[in-house]
Amino acid sequence: MNMKCCISTILLLTLFSYNLKGAHLIGGDITYVCNGIQNINGVDFVDISFTAKMYRDCAGSGASLDAFPTFYVFEGEDNDWTYVDQTNSSLSLENNVDVTDDPCIDVPPSVCLDVGTYEFDFLLPVSDQSYIIAYQRCCRNNTITNIIGPEETGVTFSVTISPKSQEICNNSPTFNNFPPAVICNGLPLAFDHGATDDEGHTIVYKFCAPLAGGGLAGINGGLATDCDGITPDVANCPPPFENVVFKLPDFTANAPLGLDADLSINSSTGFLTGVPTENGQYVVGICIEEYLNGELLSIVQRDFQFNVTVCNINTFAGVADGVQIDEERVQLTQCGLETMFIENTSQDENNIEAYLWEFYFNDNSSVSFNTRDVQVEFPTLGFHTGLMIINPDIAGCSDTLLFDIDIFPEMEADFEFEYDTCIAEAIDFEDASFSETGVITEWEWDLDSESQSIFRDPSYLFETPGLKRIFLKATDLNGCVDTISKTVSYFPVPAAVIIEPSVFSGCAPADIFFNNLSAPIDSTYEVFWDFGDGTFGTNISEVNTYEEVGVYSLFVDITSPLGCNVNRDYPFLIEVLPKANADFSFTPEQPQGIDQVIEFFDESEDAISWQYIFDDETTIYQPNTTFVFDTLGEHKVQLIAIHPSGCPDTITKYLTIDPTSSFFLPNAFSPNGDGKNDSFKAKGTLDVLEDFQIEIFTRNGQLIYSADQSDFSWNGRINNTGNSLPLGVYIFQLSFVDPNDNKVTEKGTITLVR
Repeated sequence: MNMKCCISTILLLTLFSYNLKGAHLIGGDITYVCNGIQNINGVDFVDISFTAKMYRDCAGSGASLDAFPTFYVFEGEDNDWTYVDQTNSSLSLENNVDVTDDPCIDVPPSVCLDVGTYEFDFLLPVSDQSYIIAYQRCCRNNTITNIIGPEETGVTFSVTISPKSQEICNNSPTFNNFPPAVICNGLPLAFDHGATDDEGHTIVYKFCAPLAGGGLAGINGGLATDCDGITPDVANCPPPFENVVFKLPDFTANAPLGLDADLSINSSTGFLTGVPTENGQYVVGICIEEYLNGELLSIVQRDFQFNVTVCNINTFAGVADGVQIDEERVQLTQCGLETMFIENTSQDENNIEAYLWEFYFNDNSSVSFNTRDVQVEFPTLGFHTGLMIINPDIAGCSDTLLFDIDIFPEMEADFEFEYDTCIAEAIDFEDASFSETGVITEWEWDLDSESQSIFRDPSYLFETPGLKRIFLKATDLNGCVDTISKTVSYFPVPAAVIIEPSVFSGCAPADIFFNNLSAPIDSTYEVFWDFGDGTFGTNISEVNTYEEVGVYSLFVDITSPLGCNVNRDYPFLIEVLPKANADFSFTPEQPQGIDQVIEFFDESEDAISWQYIFDDETTIYQPNTTFVFDTLGEHKVQLIAIHPSGCPDTITKYLTIDPTSSFFLPNAFSPNGDGKNDSFKAKGTLDVLEDFQIEIFTRNGQLIYSADQSDFSWNGRINNTGNSLPLGVYIFQLSFVDPNDNKVTEKGTITLVR
C-alpha cells in the first residue's frame, strides 16, 4: 500500500482581500555596484549602478508597480540629511513568480506575486558623509496582522553608502534569495536569508524595523506628492524615515511573527529560523551591515511580508542504497552477517512525526524499530522481508515502503606479490581473494594510479620508484564486493644508465645539459657525476659548462635508497672546439646626416669568414665594408666571425646618426612689394629645430612681432596686420633647441629699408 497525502493549503479568505487604496507592496530592497571613481575638474566622483527589487501582491485589486518611479539621494549623518539629486528608472516586470521554494506546498490561486526590477545610476562626489538612496510608495496590504494602520502606511526602500565605501569603490552585498511568501503554521521555518559579498567583507545580519513612507494624501484630500501622499516627492521628506508602528507588546521589529514564534536570525550567516503559531500576514525587516576591518561600508535594508497559513505536507517513504523494484518495494543486499545499517531518506523529513520498521526473518523470527534510521542484525543467510511506515498513526499522511532483503555469504579480497628489490623489473601480483560461494568473477586493480587492470593476476613494470599503493576490488558470484590495499616498497636501481646526449661536439664555452633517462630513479637516489674537467655534480640530471677546448670523458654512478648500485663510463664523450673572437670598429664614430658613408673594419681574431648584419635587415659577407643608413637615430650593427673549426662568435654594437641643421637670419629686408626680400625670415634646415621662439622690438622696447614656428615671416607691420613701420633698425631675440639638444639663444638687429 502506498498512501500519498493530498497537498493542500488552507487560507482565510480575508487574509488576501484588498481595498482600492493602492494596497499592493509586500517587500523589496536596493543594492549597488561601484563602477569606478572619476576625477572631474579636480573633484572625485564615484560612479554607482543601483538595482531595486520590489515585490507586489498581484492577486488583489491594488495598484500596479510604478512604471517610472523616482529614486532620491540624500547626504548626511545621523539626523541631519540634505537632498542631493534624483533620477527616474523604468520598470522591468516579472509576473506571477513562485511564492515558495517548498515543492510540498500547493499554493492556492488567491496567492500571486509580481517582481519588479529597476536599474539606475548616480555619479556622486566622494564625500566624508554617507549617502542614502531612497524610494517611497503607498501602500501596504490592509490585512497585515502585526502593524497599526497598514492600509495607510507606505513603504520606504533604502540603502546607505558610507564614506569608506565611496573611498574604496565598494559593492554592496546582495541577498541570495527572497523569502517564501507562504509559510506553514506550526511547522519549523528554516530559510537561508544570507547574502553574497564578492569582496569578502564582513556581513552582520539583524532584524530592523521596516520603514514607513507616504500615506493616503491624494486620495483622502491633500496632494499625492505630499510626504503623507501615495507617491511622495521624497526630496521634501529627507531621512531619518519613520518606522512602521508594531502592535505592542505582541509584535516588535525583533519578534515580527509574535513572541511565541521565536523567530531569530543568525548574525553571521543570515539563517532565519522559527515556528509560526498564528495565521496572518506579517511585515518583517532584515538589515545587512557590511564592514571592512570594523568600519561600516553599507547598510542594505529589506522589507518583506510573510503569509502564514495551515499546510498539509506530502510525505514519501524512502531509504538509501536500495534498488527500486516498483513504486512500493525496494531490494536491499548485504554480504555477511554483519549488522546492516539502513538510512532513512523519506520526504519531507520536517513533517514526519513517527517511524515504524518491521523485519521478518527466514527463521520465523521478527524485530521492530521506531527510530529514524535502523541497524538490523540478521540471524541467518538467505532471503528476508521487511517494511517501513512513516507517520503510521496519521491517516491520510502516511506512506509505506516494502523491503526484499538478500543476505549473501561474505567474501574477503586479498593478494600477494614478489619482486627483486635491486633489479628494475615487472612485479607479479597474484589474487588471493576468498568467497564462501567459491567463485570470484571480477577483479579491479589500481596500481598506484599509474595503471589499472581487470585481469586476475596482472604484472606491471613501474617507471618511477617509491612506495606504491596497490588497490584490489574483488567481486564474487553474488555481486558481493570487498577491497584491500597494500604498499609495495619499490626502489630498484635502473637496469642501465642512459644519458642524453650520447655524444657531443660543440664550441667553447659549451653549456651541456646531461639528461638522465635512467629509470626508475627519483630524488631519494644518490647520483654522482664526474664531468672530466675537474668538476662534479649530484643532481639527477645536470648542466655543466666546459670552458676550455679539449676532449672529455663522463662518469655516472647511481645508488638506490636500499644500497643497490649501478654506474657507467662514457669515454671521450665531449669534444669542445675553439671559436673566433669577433670585433670591429667604424668611422666616423659620430656620423651625421643620412647620406654619410660609414666604413666598418674587422678586428676579429682567428676568423676565416665574416657576416655583417645591419639593423637585422641587410647582410654583407666581407671583413671590411661600407654602409649608408637611410634614417637618423640609433642603428644596430652585428658581426658574426667564424673560426676554422666552424664555431662562430657574435658581437653587436650600436651607433647613432645625428641630424644636421643650418640656420641663417638676414640683417636687412625691404617690404616694398617688389617681390624681392619683402619679408624677414630664417633660411636653412629649419624643420629639425624645437622650442622655437622669436620676438622683435622697437629700439624703445615695444614688442611688435613674435612667433613660435621656425618658418616665421615678418612683413614689417605690427603683428603683420597694422600699419607699415618706419625705416630703421629693430631688435630681435631668438631661442631654439638644435637636433643635438643644445639650447641656442641669439640677440641682434635687423634693418628695415624701403
